[in-house]
Amino acid sequence: MNDVQIKIASVDTLAHLLEPQDAPIILLSRREIEAGLIGDALARLMVFSDTPENIRQFEGTMRLAVSGYDDDPRELHQIPEVVRFVRTLTEQWPYWFHFMVRDEMGLPIPMMLLVDLEVSHTREGQVFVHVNDEDIRALMFRLFDGMNHIQQFAGMTGHETIRSTDAVMEAVNLFMS
Repeated sequence: MNDVQIKIASVDTLAHLLEPQDAPIILLSRREIEAGLIGDALARLMVFSDTPENIRQFEGTMRLAVSGYDDDPRELHQIPEVVRFVRTLTEQWPYWFHFMVRDEMGLPIPMMLLVDLEVSHTREGQVFVHVNDEDIRALMFRLFDGMNHIQQFAGMTGHETIRSTDAVMEAVNLFMS
C-alpha cells in the first residue's frame, strides 16, 4: 500500500517541493476569495505553467479545492464571490484543461464556476442545473485554446496534443451526461 504524503507549501517553496509523482491540489481559501485578490493563487498556478518540464510533468494531475464554505448550504457555483474569483483567475491562467485531473471530480469544478448555471431542480440533496449550449461551447473553445497554447510552449507533439484533447473530451462528456 502506498503512503500518501501531504505537502503544504507557499508559492515561495512550492517549486522546490514538487516531485514527479505529486498530485497537486490547488486550495483556494475563503479569505483570499472574499478579498478578491487572485495574486497568490495565480502565483501558485504559474509554478506549474512556467517551465516546459512542469507543463509536461503535471498534465492531468491537478485538483482544485475551495475551503471555508463547508457550512454554506449553497453549491460552489451558487456563491457569487467564488464564481467571480475563479473567473478572474482564469482570465490570467486559462490552462485548466491541461492541468486538471480528467475525471468526474477534476474538470467539473472549474467548468461549473466558469459558465452561468441555472438550477433546474433539486432532489434528495442533489442540485440539477442547466447550462446554455453557447456558453459551454465558448468556454470549451477558450479552455482548449489555453491548453493548446501551453502545450505549444512546452513543445508537445501533435500526437501528445491529440491524446490530451481526447482525454479532456472524454471527461467533459462524462461531466455533461
